[in-house]
Amino acid sequence: MVMIPKNPIKFFLHVSKPHRTWMRLGLACVLVGSVLSNYTVVVLKNLSDALIAPSVNVNTVIFLGILYPSLYLISELIWRGSGFAGMRWFTGARFTGYQTLYRYLSAHSKSFFDNKFA
Repeated sequence: MVMIPKNPIKFFLHVSKPHRTWMRLGLACVLVGSVLSNYTVVVLKNLSDALIAPSVNVNTVIFLGILYPSLYLISELIWRGSGFAGMRWFTGARFTGYQTLYRYLSAHSKSFFDNKFA
């Protein structure tokens, strides 16, 4: 008889074990995406400050003008990656959960189901 955790959170963690790589990748993407999203705001602030400065440094404006959309694009790609990895983790864990529960139920005898009410 296969033993499964009775607590829903412990059960989800149990069926997530085979999909740890997707879980770690998704969480890492969320962390990196958050940092880049926050840093993008800082770059935009510096670009705004460089544009309204009394003496405009053209090289700084060009650098920040290229850096801002680049960081924004990279940040959005990482957020998309986190969504992809998270969905692979979740759908894999859900399928593993279905398989685990089916194996658990099918291991019972007919008399178990005759004697237990739903």
